[in-house]
Amino acid sequence: MSYIKLAELTEKMVVKVATLIERENELADAHNKISDLRDNDTASRNLAATSEALQKERARAESLQDQLQASQDALAAARAASSAEDNERVSQLSAELQGLRESTSRTIETLKRQLELANTTAASLRKELDASNSERDAVQAKLVSSASPVVNQAHQAQNDETDAKLAELRVQLVKTKRELEASQAKCRQLEALQDVSAGINVAATVQPIAPAGVAQVPAVAPTIASHLVKYAKMRKTGLPEGAIRQAAGRDGVQLPEGFFSGPIITEAGPTNPSSGGAAETS
Repeated sequence: MSYIKLAELTEKMVVKVATLIERENELADAHNKISDLRDNDTASRNLAATSEALQKERARAESLQDQLQASQDALAAARAASSAEDNERVSQLSAELQGLRESTSRTIETLKRQLELANTTAASLRKELDASNSERDAVQAKLVSSASPVVNQAHQAQNDETDAKLAELRVQLVKTKRELEASQAKCRQLEALQDVSAGINVAATVQPIAPAGVAQVPAVAPTIASHLVKYAKMRKTGLPEGAIRQAAGRDGVQLPEGFFSGPIITEAGPTNPSSGGAAETS
């Protein structure tokens, strides 16, 4: 009997031990699940923080992209405005230059016609002078061959009249010669000015306007202000100072002091015309 009870107790103990082991396993599983849940919760919090940081970075990237787009739009608008202003300046300068060329051409043609007329007048005066000289020689020959005082007096009066006519013709010839030389000099000056204006590249002389906020590359130190090159070339061709000053006045350009006293330079530099320009240095 005692063995049977011991066996039953042992069996019960085995069952209880098995139950305890099973419960211990269940507790271990529960503990593992709790640990996993804790890990998942930490990961979730980390993921949430990462997501929040990612959202902030995305918002920042979008803001930077909007700023970049706005800058590009402003730059494009500035370039378009600068291009339109440059085109307008080129058109205006081209029109002024074309008007100057046409006016110079008309003046040259007028001077050429005046020159031809002066040549014709000079030739006619020379013929009249030659005829008067021949007439005077004839009168003097008659005076020599004539013995009558009355005839000599008449011939002397005719000779005096011829001399007066000759003197008047000489004065007219000298005056015509001077006018002819002046017309020739002016014609040469205008032709030189026309050659200079023909060699001017209006588009190249217009300095592009840099858009606001865009840095410019520093240029080499200029040798002469670009807006003075035109007048330096005029001076180089031999035009008088008065004509150059008159041309500068029509263009609204103030020539600096010493412009006509220094050496002639026609190399342009990127200077600012508003500063009045430096004195001509080359």
